[in-house]
Amino acid sequence: IATVPLLSMDRLRPGFPTGTKGNFEKIHALRRKLALAKDFVGKCDDAGTLVVRSLVDPDHGNKAREHLMEGGVLLYMYSLRDLVHGIDGRLLKWLTKAVKSLEAHVQNCESCQNRGHVCSICKDAKISRLVYPFDLPKVSKCPGCLTIFHRACLDKKACPRCKEIAFQRRRNLVKVT
Repeated sequence: IATVPLLSMDRLRPGFPTGTKGNFEKIHALRRKLALAKDFVGKCDDAGTLVVRSLVDPDHGNKAREHLMEGGVLLYMYSLRDLVHGIDGRLLKWLTKAVKSLEAHVQNCESCQNRGHVCSICKDAKISRLVYPFDLPKVSKCPGCLTIFHRACLDKKACPRCKEIAFQRRRNLVKVT
C-alpha cells in the first residue's frame, strides 16, 4: 500500500506544493514536465515508447512509478513512498533522471525533432531553438489559442495567431453587415 498513489496533495494541503518541506516545489515542476514529455515521446515513431517504458520498468527498480508520469488530476497524487523519497531526495533524483532521459531522446531522435514547433513570433527554425510543450519554463502557451512559443517571445509580443483570428472575425463581421 505504500506505493499506491492515494494522497491527493492539492486536497490535503491547499496551495501545494508552495511552502512544503523537502524539494516538493521542484518535484512538482519536474512531474509536470515529465508528464508533458512522456505524452510527446509516447507518440514517437521510433524508440520513444521504449524509453518511456524503461522509466517504469520493475527490473530497474522503478515499480509503481507510473503515476509520477501522469498529468491532470494525477499530477497531485502521491504515495507514502513518494513523500518519504521526496523528503530524502530520492524522488527528485529519479524525476531529474527521467526528464533528462526523455529530453535526450528528443535531442537524438529525428522523428521527435520533426514534431517540434517553430516559434511563430521569432520564426527561428534552428533545431536548438525548436519549441516543445514540455520545455518548461522556456515555453509559454497562449491562453487564447493554446499555441506554444518561447516564453521570452510571447512576453514581448502578442500572439500572432490570436491577432489573425481576431482580424478574420472582424473581416467576417464587416462582410455580413
